[in-house]
Amino acid sequence: LIQHPMLENIEHLKGHIDWQELEPLATWTGDSIEALWPILLLRQDEGFVRECHGDLKLSNLVRLESGIVAFDCVEFNAELRDIDVISDVSFLVMDLVSLERQDLAYTFLNRYLERTGDYEGMTVFALYYVYHALIRAKIAAIRSLERKNTMDAECDIEEMTFYCDVAREWVNRDRPKLILMHGFSGSGKTWLSQQLLSCMPAIRIRSDIERKRALGLEEQEGSGSGVGTGIYADDARRDVYARLGKLAEALLDAGNNVIVDASFLEREHRRRFRGLAERLGSGFSIVDLRAQRDFLERQLRERDRAGRDASEADVAVGGHQFEHADPLDDSEANVAVPVEMDETVDADAIVRALLETQR
Repeated sequence: LIQHPMLENIEHLKGHIDWQELEPLATWTGDSIEALWPILLLRQDEGFVRECHGDLKLSNLVRLESGIVAFDCVEFNAELRDIDVISDVSFLVMDLVSLERQDLAYTFLNRYLERTGDYEGMTVFALYYVYHALIRAKIAAIRSLERKNTMDAECDIEEMTFYCDVAREWVNRDRPKLILMHGFSGSGKTWLSQQLLSCMPAIRIRSDIERKRALGLEEQEGSGSGVGTGIYADDARRDVYARLGKLAEALLDAGNNVIVDASFLEREHRRRFRGLAERLGSGFSIVDLRAQRDFLERQLRERDRAGRDASEADVAVGGHQFEHADPLDDSEANVAVPVEMDETVDADAIVRALLETQR
């Protein structure tokens, strides 16, 4: 069972690290296992624990012409590769973050979540992330004892300390922030949120993908919907915002920054999400995307011709939005970061503004 190797990491490190430094990680690990135990078992029952790679790190990936391929899985021990899929994912994310490639880590993590819909896995993600960081620390500590060369042993101890710091930084993250993308179809919400998720970093939830997932449709599969019909009908729109709210709450509760990629043209939906952030004690901001109507219509036509986007909103849908949208009120404008999308966009500057924006 997973709690044994997690607690074993702590036991191995006791002889190498001052207990005052290790105790917070030990306490956090024990408390997390206890709190998440029912969810860990539920994920096993639901089939998320299965044969995986078992050692999904950068040194076990190779780029071929056909794409990136994983190799050298754990073949010698079935128990080490029969794990929760989110554990495999968390190892690669931790490896990338430790090498200061947060951008790649969150691009990979978000794409995994969008493809699989396993947002519930983020509830236990932090536990596995810290677990893999402490495995790296434990291995370095054990290796230091086997060294005959003092300098090599000292390097191992430095590596052990480094990975303990990686774990500690994750545990001590700032309070999460909820960010709403706000803008008409074609304004570039998905493009901009892609830049922001790797800079902040954050988990993004896309309304275009979730509304299709609810209907059993693939990301780029057409539904034949028009203005006010199918996936754009009033009841379907209410359902998708309810789904987005449920996912956002779980992600925030697990300590993640969250970007909700939806139009949020109705004040009712914006107020509901702002209330969620206030209830959870999370930060709250709105990214207000602005553009001229001819720019939006041009973007919608180009997107429709390309046929590579999950959104099916066309010029007719965009026109309907213009007629029925609720503008931001004063209280919303106070927490909004305006972005002129028909000008050069500086994602880093937007992130800085978001982090400075108060509720």
